[in-house]
Amino acid sequence: MAGQGLDTRAELDVEGRVAGINVAPNGKLWLVSATGHSYYAERIDSNWHYGPTIFSGKNGKPWDDPTFDRVSFFNQDTAFISGYISVVHGDLVKNGIYVTSNGGRDWRVVDFGGNDWIYDAFVDRSGRAWMGGSSGDIYFSGNFGDAWTKLNSPFNSSTRMHKIFMANSNDGVAGALHNQIYITHDNWQTSQQIVTPEDQRKIDVDDLTGERIESVALWNSRVIVSQGGRVFNSGLDNIMWEPFPFSVSDFHVDAESRMLYCVLTNKHVIQVDSNMRPTYLTKDPLPAMPWSIQVVKDEVFLLDEAFAIIKLKKDGFTRAAFYTTDRKIAEPALIGNGPLLTWGLNGNQLYMSRNHGVDWFRLEEFGRRFHDLLVLTDSLVVLWDGNDNYTYSLHDPLLRPYVHTNPLSDFLKGKLVSVQIDAGSRGCFHNEGNIISYRVKNDTTLSSMEAVSSSYDDRHQSLFRNEVSLVSLEKILRTVDLYAGQGPTIDKFNITDSDKNQYLKLVRKRAQHRGYDGYAAFKKNETIYKSMPSLLDTLSATSIKKALDRGERFWSTTSYWFNVDFVNAEGDTLSATRYYFESNKPWNLPWRFLYKGRHFNSYEVALSRFIDTCVPKDFIGKQIFSNSNFLMELADYLVEERRTRY
Repeated sequence: MAGQGLDTRAELDVEGRVAGINVAPNGKLWLVSATGHSYYAERIDSNWHYGPTIFSGKNGKPWDDPTFDRVSFFNQDTAFISGYISVVHGDLVKNGIYVTSNGGRDWRVVDFGGNDWIYDAFVDRSGRAWMGGSSGDIYFSGNFGDAWTKLNSPFNSSTRMHKIFMANSNDGVAGALHNQIYITHDNWQTSQQIVTPEDQRKIDVDDLTGERIESVALWNSRVIVSQGGRVFNSGLDNIMWEPFPFSVSDFHVDAESRMLYCVLTNKHVIQVDSNMRPTYLTKDPLPAMPWSIQVVKDEVFLLDEAFAIIKLKKDGFTRAAFYTTDRKIAEPALIGNGPLLTWGLNGNQLYMSRNHGVDWFRLEEFGRRFHDLLVLTDSLVVLWDGNDNYTYSLHDPLLRPYVHTNPLSDFLKGKLVSVQIDAGSRGCFHNEGNIISYRVKNDTTLSSMEAVSSSYDDRHQSLFRNEVSLVSLEKILRTVDLYAGQGPTIDKFNITDSDKNQYLKLVRKRAQHRGYDGYAAFKKNETIYKSMPSLLDTLSATSIKKALDRGERFWSTTSYWFNVDFVNAEGDTLSATRYYFESNKPWNLPWRFLYKGRHFNSYEVALSRFIDTCVPKDFIGKQIFSNSNFLMELADYLVEERRTRY
């Protein structure tokens, strides 16, 4: 699209899972994906490009997509790609690697002699390389990846080699998927097993993922390991695993400089000296949590959870998104039309089109993701981030907090005629739900018409019969409209002595459950949990709102929902929803309302109490309508706030 100064760079369309950032000695950046694609940029502030087609099978035609996990650089010209790469020799299918000697312009396949999925690889600037994976074997090359030999690995196909680090040509350490660490001093002719943090009961492991050696390295006279979500270090002469004196999320030892770099849980990055003294490389926390770190010639590169690249500098850091000029900007996921202009939204990217979506240009890259947009005028939109609304204007290109005034006024002009409540859970091996429908019986009453339980294609009707007050519901919705987005005060919950006693039972139950992930943090802060009932009067509406607004700790293939649809006589639908992975918030708060493109949260406990009276005891999510769970949520929030502050 013609137009001086318009940003027409497209977001790089990365296909498949990316395992981390890869940086060549000259600063050239590479990404490779699990679907066999590659991407590169000359510098962090350069545009990205789509790499050449690398893989091929019989007659030069790809027979299957390989899994690219990493690029390992010997120098700026020579490197190899490893992962799960299929190599075809006649009718024999096995695995190999791809090697380049001209900086990635061309790649050739090399048979390393095994048939492994390569889980990790380590190279040095002298042309030596070590790698291993699913068979447990360790392979070595002394000539820049052209030829490989199998070393005397201590692992097998049951334990599997997961991570490897070499301090020099002889001294190294490797860890397995299944709780094993070995050290060598003669390039794996011989090796000695050392105890792991799990062996010394430094972590609680509930599954195979927890016992995995995530990362391991030698540093001076110490060994460092990541296992069970925690990072430990120990002297080599006497293995006694201890955490660092600061909270470490990830680490990297630069084999050339022998420097240790740590990513802290508070999103700072530090360099650590031999006396465990940290030097902060970031004055302020990074915008998003880094999950991949690489150091090249004392320059620190990170890939963060918002999928942006960070390069640390002495006076701060540079953070860049993945943009390309190889392709046009694709149609954004969300589109809003004004009288003359068209707006588009893709997560944290805001776009505009002046020719009805034929061509797009970028208006803004935000530091947060947004989930919806509402066009008010050609020059003004409202953006919804899942909790709050913000305006963005062409005349004032800054995010400004925005509150919908009486967002339900139009809906409430029509008489309420029906309510449907829908809750369920869906995952890899299950799909179940409950639905209850209510319709107006007379001017004062809603009566249940249908109650259905389902599992996959199996549906069962219930004999559940119930009537609730239409007048009470309409009054509650008027309160929701009046106080949209405002946090609740503690008195709204009507907490009784019985609620407090039920909560203390939950605390005692946690104290007896040693196996769950948060047990150590719970024991450390047990006094706060036990004191929660006496702290209620000290909590502000802001604190309660923050406690209920906290995000979940992880994503899962299993998801849950709780949805209520209100329909009026005009046929308009007002939706109040909750979606979650781990556990829903007490009383389903905040309810996330949507009506005619307008999003807002409601913390109206009276609505939750009303919905509770509408569903039977076995309804999915029924247990969340509880003050004891609410007190536990508040206690968890206070503990998290205290840990973050100190």
